[in-house]
Amino acid sequence: MPKPKKPKDGGGGGGGEKEKKKRVVLSYEDGDGEVKKKLMLVGSNFEEFLDAVRELTGDDDLQAVYTQDDGAEVDDADLIEPGDKLCTYNPAERAGGADGSGGGGGGGGG
Repeated sequence: MPKPKKPKDGGGGGGGEKEKKKRVVLSYEDGDGEVKKKLMLVGSNFEEFLDAVRELTGDDDLQAVYTQDDGAEVDDADLIEPGDKLCTYNPAERAGGADGSGGGGGGGGG
């Protein structure tokens, strides 16, 4: 008797399916300003991933992670691929805004 084929896309059915997580490398600064790296798993819930990063770094105000290659802000777990290199700081800003955009960010003080 032939074995039934499993759907390749996960089927979308029952709640017993295991969530597919992606392994990424996260670079972050410790309390002394030294850059450290950590392998982490990213599931489908981006906010849970950010919470784990906040806990790891001790930065409760962390709002974003960036791609290490080009400094693009990541705001959705679906944008992350297995093996991506992410960081808690924007590497483009660290390099002095090499793209000439001058960064951006915060509003003006009053």
